[in-house]
Amino acid sequence: MKIGNNFFVILFLCICFFVLGVLSEKIFFNKYFLEFEKQKKNESLRSLTTERKFTNPLLDCEPNFRYIRPKLETVIIDKVNSFKKNQSIKQISVYFRELNNGAWYGVNEKEKFIPASLNKVPLMIAAFKLSEESPEILNLKFSFDESSGVFKKIDTSKTTDKKEKIYNLYDVLEYMIRYSSNETAGFLIDLLNSFNKNFVDKVFNDLGIKPPRAKEEYLMTIKDYASFLRVLYNSTYINNKNSEKALFFLSETEFKDGLVKGIDDNVVIAHKYGQISDNKLFQLHDCGIIYFPGNNYILCVMVKGFNIDQMAKVIQGVSKAVYDEIKTQVSNPL
Repeated sequence: MKIGNNFFVILFLCICFFVLGVLSEKIFFNKYFLEFEKQKKNESLRSLTTERKFTNPLLDCEPNFRYIRPKLETVIIDKVNSFKKNQSIKQISVYFRELNNGAWYGVNEKEKFIPASLNKVPLMIAAFKLSEESPEILNLKFSFDESSGVFKKIDTSKTTDKKEKIYNLYDVLEYMIRYSSNETAGFLIDLLNSFNKNFVDKVFNDLGIKPPRAKEEYLMTIKDYASFLRVLYNSTYINNKNSEKALFFLSETEFKDGLVKGIDDNVVIAHKYGQISDNKLFQLHDCGIIYFPGNNYILCVMVKGFNIDQMAKVIQGVSKAVYDEIKTQVSNPL
């Protein structure tokens, strides 16, 4: 009897948290976009507030079902099948997750891909996590060589050129994510290891994902990768302030030829793309959170093929099809 009572108490709390989350999301939506656009154009990273915009740290009730909106599953399957007819496309994987209720759907979600630059997201998460455990890393100062795109740690014990622009850890993270800088990623890995060796591996292990290994081909499923976005959205691994910053950085990603293309300009997307070639076979991925009013969702599309332009069109097409269907259903609720 005690077990049954506990079950209904937990169920009741989950429902309460869900309802409160949906209401607060709709109330703050208009303010969210106005303030975000102002920040993106005028505010420096150091002035970011902790007011919730990108995250929704509710109790994460993991459902044991794959049910999604009626017709959306068909829309995804039909769009994937239409692109598979193109001989330049070898494999397509799609992962969709509604963030209001956790319902998800996947196409070839067990297929493994090389994440490439997608791994800059867990690297960023590791940097934020280390800053929570070792706050002194936030006191470090860096210089930046614009010609080479390389950051360097500044020795504060020595006199520096007062005209030289100084950067902090947040600047390094923003640059890495916004421009998908491999040089900055390498610099950051060395920096984190100097504080705590293998700290990045710890983050992967904490989240239940096998970490990359040197000299080994690293593969990941689309469903596993989406978990990095979930922990940021729900602020379940790093604190809410850092989760907000991380998703803000992802909203500045320069890549616009994937999930972003075809979606209304006023809809914010926090996302990361990855691209790599392997024995003449290309891989192109784009994974993100689409902040549709009152219906935030995760969408990841990973593609293997022989033509990057055609692969980008796959990601664009799936993203637009999903967005249009949700937009239609919101405008015409059952």
